[in-house]
Amino acid sequence: LIIFNKFLFVFLLITIRTAHSWALSLLGYTTAISPLRTTLQCFIANYQDPACETGIECGHCGDTASKPTYSLGNILIQKCNVCSRYVATRESLFHIFHHFGSTFKNLSSFYGAAQKPHDNLYTLYKGNYVSEKKKIAFFDLEELNAALEEFSKRSIRNMTVFVRAALPPPASLAANSDGDIGHSVLEPSLKQIFLAFLIDPFANPNVPSLVHTPPEEGARWCWGAFLIPEIWFLWNEFWGASFVVIVAEGVIAMAFSSALGLYAYVLGAISVRMVAALLADRIYYSRYGKRLKTA
Repeated sequence: LIIFNKFLFVFLLITIRTAHSWALSLLGYTTAISPLRTTLQCFIANYQDPACETGIECGHCGDTASKPTYSLGNILIQKCNVCSRYVATRESLFHIFHHFGSTFKNLSSFYGAAQKPHDNLYTLYKGNYVSEKKKIAFFDLEELNAALEEFSKRSIRNMTVFVRAALPPPASLAANSDGDIGHSVLEPSLKQIFLAFLIDPFANPNVPSLVHTPPEEGARWCWGAFLIPEIWFLWNEFWGASFVVIVAEGVIAMAFSSALGLYAYVLGAISVRMVAALLADRIYYSRYGKRLKTA
């Protein structure tokens, strides 16, 4: 009875988490294909008479003078008069991605240290730089606009086939949503197909799954995937991996139950958890293109 209640609780958590994630994905998809959607570049170009307000310090040139200001809800953007870069607070940058990038999900997995020569700064996905100390971001408008358009196309590409059939995207977006910078979509290997299944078994079968190729060096041990793999994989949106973990534990327990009794459940739990902890880093890299954070 205790085991049954445990799995019932896990099942309820999986159901709630899946429903929540799918709702956010559907919102992102409908926003991306909406005829009313506008790009960040168009928003700036069509903004009427931007007021000149107290300037946010430009992270590129350090200018602190008053700047033309473009605001929309929680979004506040200013244009530097010295270097022509655009500046915003760190919080505004996240709102920019939510609004113009057609995503309603948590963006923390896309936020991390920038590459050289800006390795003292951070970046959200690409096309911007953030000073964590000052909580200020700066960006080139065209570069960030391109990154936001990529994000919108991700929402379209990752949507399941029955939703795309019921709510087809415009031809221009559909034609451009099947590729992505830094990925390979031609003739995916069996390993890529398996990794794509672990990430999302419900992905559109008519569109090759785009996964990053994990580095060959040793993977990092993941304690979260070892202690509670069902929840860890689910929390990081690896639907297939969470399902495989639950099924594998049950199969091993049933296979050895006649010989080991209740110890079969312990064997199944420990063996599956060890494999999950070893593979979690590679699966994480396949989806997000970076290694797991370590303490």
